[in-house]
Amino acid sequence: MSSPLPGEPRRVWRRYALLQVPSLGLLILGLFLVQQWIDLSGGAVAGIIALWLAKDVALFPLVWRSYAVPDPARHPLVGARAVAVGPLAPGGTVRVGGEVWKAELVPGADPVEAGAPVEVRGGKGLLLFVARPGVRSADPSAERSPVRIRS
Repeated sequence: MSSPLPGEPRRVWRRYALLQVPSLGLLILGLFLVQQWIDLSGGAVAGIIALWLAKDVALFPLVWRSYAVPDPARHPLVGARAVAVGPLAPGGTVRVGGEVWKAELVPGADPVEAGAPVEVRGGKGLLLFVARPGVRSADPSAERSPVRIRS
């Protein structure tokens, strides 16, 4: 089983743990209410809470990817060749294989005319960041990370 990316484990674990707090709070509230109707010992309540926390810890290795912030340079289409459907100056659409995607030029890239080939350099969700193949943008840092993601 793979683990989170280097430098990510604390952030991913913290995000996962914070999203478990509401359900834990509801469990404790529910146990408090149930304890009013039936006689639950303190040990039983503590055991139920411990099992609930163990469940959260056991599920983390299976779901951690859902809590990780995606890296735009790891978009599955990075490196793919595309064709501009319309002009890209800086936004427009491109065709990758048989699919049409929204696209923007990486910062510093020259405008691209319709029908010109482009290369996918990054992406965020359904938006691709593209540039002409083999052409470096004017801003060298834009090539490494065309998108700035706030943490």
